[in-house]
Amino acid sequence: MQSTAPRSARRTSRLTHILSFSTALLPAAASQAQSEILLVPNSGSDKIWAVSPVDGSIISQNFIPNTEGKLQQPIQAIPSGTGTILVADETRKSIFEFAPNGRYLRTLASPKQGVLGAYSLCVRDGFVYFTSGSGVSTSAGFIYKVALEGGPVTIFSAWMTVGAPRGI
Repeated sequence: MQSTAPRSARRTSRLTHILSFSTALLPAAASQAQSEILLVPNSGSDKIWAVSPVDGSIISQNFIPNTEGKLQQPIQAIPSGTGTILVADETRKSIFEFAPNGRYLRTLASPKQGVLGAYSLCVRDGFVYFTSGSGVSTSAGFIYKVALEGGPVTIFSAWMTVGAPRGI
């Protein structure tokens, strides 16, 4: 079935969908003209961009800067549901939490807690779930779980011989 939406609206919708696959829609800071933004991890420069979900324009190439050296290869950024931003970093194998202004708050999960990887994440019922992805061994994959308020990281699901999840 052919869409009846104007071509420009379909193109914007498609762009938003593509960007949303590895980004998150987040309410923008009060000082910004847009009411929402897309968070786009830029793994090449180790920071998070803010992009307009309306026209795809870049609002900020430094929305979450790497001023504290925490980010090494951010792979996904999502709203926590509590007003903060969670970032999965592939190289650091960690989940970081940032304030809405981009200031580092804490490390929620890391190799110090037995984490073998951190690729994608989601929040549900007060818990952060994230995948170990591929590369932790030839065929090992985990889904980890940690309470949003902090605490021990546990293995929620182990697929030792089935596969290595990268998305959730």
